[in-house]
Amino acid sequence: MLEAQGRQALLRKVALQRQLPPPKSCRAIRELSGVSTEDVANALGVTRQTISNWENGKRSPRGLHLEGYLELLDLLRGGGLPDPDGCQPRQKSEGAEEKLPGHLDANAPRVTSHQR
Repeated sequence: MLEAQGRQALLRKVALQRQLPPPKSCRAIRELSGVSTEDVANALGVTRQTISNWENGKRSPRGLHLEGYLELLDLLRGGGLPDPDGCQPRQKSEGAEEKLPGHLDANAPRVTSHQR
């Protein structure tokens, strides 16, 4: 049986993965907002190829990259853009600021989706 802490971590991981729109929708959200793959890559500390792999369905973001990517997509969708495939932004908690989380430092070393 899973310990409570392990179960919480697993449930959080599954919940985050379920919030990720399909790859084509992620690309559409980015393109409709006029943001390049390089812009997204720089914000998340990954390579442009990593973003391309996510948007083509070859790979999926994980861990902190997944959290940051979801937040970035929410910010892009929150700008009054059309909603591709009916994807809705996550509910923001009261008083939440619209910015990327502090752990997504643009000066952080780049990590590809192949590295863990």
